[in-house]
Amino acid sequence: MAHNVDLPEHRYVWVRDEFIYNEPAGSLVPAVWFGVSSTPGRAMGCHVLLEGGATVIDLPLHALCCDESPGNPIGIQESMAWDSFGWDIETYQPQYLSGLTAHMIGSNMNGEAWFAVDWKNNGWSNYPEQHKWLWIVAGDDGNLWARPQNDIVFWEESFTEGGIPDGGIKRQRTAWKAER
Repeated sequence: MAHNVDLPEHRYVWVRDEFIYNEPAGSLVPAVWFGVSSTPGRAMGCHVLLEGGATVIDLPLHALCCDESPGNPIGIQESMAWDSFGWDIETYQPQYLSGLTAHMIGSNMNGEAWFAVDWKNNGWSNYPEQHKWLWIVAGDDGNLWARPQNDIVFWEESFTEGGIPDGGIKRQRTAWKAER
């Protein structure tokens, strides 16, 4: 059971100083985001190395920025779609999707898909209709967003033509088995 996991590759980010300093100056601090943690009932935690050499663990996603000049700060409910389902977590960076433009359905927000977070070995993840990846998206607004796969449409210039049917994408409701 993995409570802490590495990112598929480290990411250079900025941290809002009110999340890391006792006396913040309202600035952004360069950092390397290297890992995440999962505690049931809490937002996913982000582990960073600050440019001064200190490590800070379990920062909320909205404490991090993907641009040194981000737009307006967002709250935790805006940045994260849900809290952690359990202790067991993994990160996954599909080569084909990572780096593509991701449109967040229900908003006019786009960004770059970085990687997905997947919970496993819990009641939600074991139920086909509820299991989905949580994509980390570097928003065009400079904020980081975590959105479920069914709330994201990817743009791959040589293949996708844009849009999904009005009825949406069918959720998988069956645990498929090849053996009887």
